[in-house]
Amino acid sequence: MKVRRAVITRGIALALAGIVMGSLLLTPAGAHVGGTVGHLWNHLRPKAKQIFYTKSQVNTHSTVIAANCPPSHDFTGAAYTKIGNIGSFQKRRAGSKVEVTFNGRIRVETFASATGAHFELRVDNSTGLGNRARSSFRSAEAGSNVPVTITGIFTGLSKGTHTVSLWVRAAQAGGSGTDAQWDSGCWSDDHVVVHEYT
Repeated sequence: MKVRRAVITRGIALALAGIVMGSLLLTPAGAHVGGTVGHLWNHLRPKAKQIFYTKSQVNTHSTVIAANCPPSHDFTGAAYTKIGNIGSFQKRRAGSKVEVTFNGRIRVETFASATGAHFELRVDNSTGLGNRARSSFRSAEAGSNVPVTITGIFTGLSKGTHTVSLWVRAAQAGGSGTDAQWDSGCWSDDHVVVHEYT
């Protein structure tokens, strides 16, 4: 019986010692945190805003531009000819990158001395990173509407309004083409999606 009491007494003493030591170790942290989730969130919120977009921020950094019924243009040679402006978007931040994607159909009615053409997506009449926001159009496809997706990354754009345009050139310097355009027949399904990334 005495042995059992001694074991119980030691157990209680150890438990109390653990509680006292634990409270001493946690008191500075407990005093700082204040014991509430709200206090913790006040410390984490500024970092969360830097790392994660809210739903409203994502919506304001994405734009869809309707690319409807453009004029058509003839072109000659390997220098790019502007078909037309597709539309404009607002850039929210000065140091951000912009991803611009055209989804639609392109067309060239006829070719002369060319195996095809190159269509190029531009912002403010300038090419994107690596000059690769392009799609090819083969001479065998002349007179037809070819579905394409053209994506380009654009950097160095200032905050404010910017304009997306589509350009075309012949695949060979001595070549030419007629009636280059997008959304031929004015089906009004072609569009451009703009995403702004920090």
